[in-house]
Amino acid sequence: MKLLPEGVSKFTEIIDNDLYFVDKTPYIAEFEKRKKFFLFFVRPRLFGKSVFLNMLETYYDIARKAQFEHYFGNTWIYRHVTPEQGKYQVIYLDFSIISSDMANIKSKFNLMIGYQITECAKKYRDLYDDDFIADIEGISTAKNKLDHFCAIANEKGYPVYLFIDEYDHIVRDILRAHVIKNPQILIK
Repeated sequence: MKLLPEGVSKFTEIIDNDLYFVDKTPYIAEFEKRKKFFLFFVRPRLFGKSVFLNMLETYYDIARKAQFEHYFGNTWIYRHVTPEQGKYQVIYLDFSIISSDMANIKSKFNLMIGYQITECAKKYRDLYDDDFIADIEGISTAKNKLDHFCAIANEKGYPVYLFIDEYDHIVRDILRAHVIKNPQILIK
C-alpha cells in the first residue's frame, strides 16, 4: 500500500519514496501544444502546483535526461514522450525561501534568488567555459545573474526554461504586512 505524499511538494521525492502519485503527465503533451511565452498555473493553495512544476523541471531538464525512465517509467508520458523531453537547461526559482522581513526584502530577494541562479549555473558547468561560474558568482544582482546566464546560454544555442514557484509568496507577505498597518483591508 502506497502512502500519501502529505507535505511533499517535489515530484522527484514522491517517485524516489514510492508515494502515491496521480499521473498528470498527459498534461505535458497538452502543455507543449499550448506553450506561449509565459504560462501561469493559477490554482488554490495546496493544489499540487509545486509538484507539477517539479515534474516539468524533471521532464525537461537536460541534466536529468538519463533519469527519465526512473522518474517517468510508470507514467503516461513515458509511452508518449515528446520531442522536447530532456532538451533544456532549467532554472527553477523558489520564491518561498525568501524571508518575509519587509525591511530587508530587496536584499534577501537578491541574495536568495541569486544563490539559486548560481547553483543552477553550477549544475550545467560542463556545458560552459571555465570562467562561467566565476562570472556568475561575480555578479551582484539576481536580475543581472539571470540575464548573464540566459545571454551566454543563447550565444551557445542552449535553450533555457525558467520555472518560478511560489511567485505569490512575497506578494502575500507584503500585503499581510500592509494589513497589519491597515486592519480595514481583508486578505484571504
